[in-house]
Amino acid sequence: MSALEKALRRYAEKKTDTVIVPAVGSTSHSLREAYDYYNLYSWEIGFGVRYGKSRLNVKRTKCMQEIVCGCSGIPKKSNTRTCRCRCPALIRLLRSKDNGWYISEFIPSHNHSLMEKCGGKVYSSCSQINARRWK
Repeated sequence: MSALEKALRRYAEKKTDTVIVPAVGSTSHSLREAYDYYNLYSWEIGFGVRYGKSRLNVKRTKCMQEIVCGCSGIPKKSNTRTCRCRCPALIRLLRSKDNGWYISEFIPSHNHSLMEKCGGKVYSSCSQINARRWK
């Protein structure tokens, strides 16, 4: 059973605030599936995600991948506008013995404000920016 299916079943039984809550030990068949799972969670909570650090093993196969908050990291230049504020939120994925992936670490805390849930604020702010740009 995939992590998404488990999350949906848990939500149906407990009716929590969010449908998807990453948990250490959750598995997925592919890196893309894990990314999509964390992206759905981020959409519910109100932040964006991107791929972070990764590691290769001695056979040059990816064995670790972090999927981080879009505000993770430090700005490349000090005098530019950026959202990067060293946000610690992430999931760390490790390769399983059956070549799938599992969550080995989940850090849910953010050091910045979040957007409204379900992308509502993202859409409205993008509309305002585009309206100003095309006037």
